Amino acid sequence: MSLEICVYNIENLFIQKASPELPPYTPYKTEEKLNQLKKVFEDINADIYCLSEVGGIESLEYFNKHYLDDNYHCALIEGNSDRGIEIGYLIKKGLNLRFAQYTYRNHPIGFNYPHEKRWAEEDGEYKLPTYYMSRDLSELQIFSHEDKEKKNPIGIIFLVHLKSQRDPDGIDPRSQRRREAELEFSLKNFYKTQEKYPNIPIIICGDFNGNASEFSTDEEFKKIYEYYHLSDVLSIADLPQDRRPTYFLFNGQNKLPIQLDYAFIDKNKSHLVQDIAIYRYKNNNDSVKQLPRTKYDVWNNPSDHYPIVFRLDI
Repeated sequence: MSLEICVYNIENLFIQKASPELPPYTPYKTEEKLNQLKKVFEDINADIYCLSEVGGIESLEYFNKHYLDDNYHCALIEGNSDRGIEIGYLIKKGLNLRFAQYTYRNHPIGFNYPHEKRWAEEDGEYKLPTYYMSRDLSELQIFSHEDKEKKNPIGIIFLVHLKSQRDPDGIDPRSQRRREAELEFSLKNFYKTQEKYPNIPIIICGDFNGNASEFSTDEEFKKIYEYYHLSDVLSIADLPQDRRPTYFLFNGQNKLPIQLDYAFIDKNKSHLVQDIAIYRYKNNNDSVKQLPRTKYDVWNNPSDHYPIVFRLDI
């Protein structure tokens, strides 16, 4: 069988009616944007949504119930985000499959900054801090309905939202070192799982917060291709570089289109991915909107990211 998968940073899915007690200045979604999102989800009609920037399980359940006709199961385990933005899944009801979700939020990622290592060398009493995923690495295992004890997965989806490029402490420009450590931790667990289940498709996807594409790859992502030999689904589709942006950054009048969102699979299993596309937002008359020309165009979209959609054979 095949499953329609959607990878989507939904941008601050905080719903006030679901979570009215959140701190002041919480970026709640407006009713207009929630209705825009409803249209996006109806258009895509995925079997599994792999979501970033979900404002907690309460907002996800509210959105599913009041905007998606309660057509999905919600799967979200709270992670380590200091902004309350979580990663989670919407899984269509009636798929005749079973699922299990696991979190890596409490697993140390084996990382320290250079200055911390230097302090430890200079001061024997200095204790190195322990770092974890800034959000989480989530694992969704998929089982046949007959596998009641969930022992033999037929597919696995890892979902991640890597460290942003913000560096408020000025110790890690673009947060490159931290993001690289989170990526390395995620890929090691991906491959450990693949070694355990070598005959099933395993995806790792989400918002990587940098250029992890094969074009002018950011330094922290080069191991994806040089060591781990993964394929980006947009490369499998042979999508031209200028059609791959999932995010548009504006600095004054300057526009930087960039792909921040990804789904990777082992090259040897790339034939299991098909019907790959980036969903583009639509106007009220159901015609495709132009891509953003100004930051105001971005603000008028339901999210500042665009979803990636594909079919996965399992």
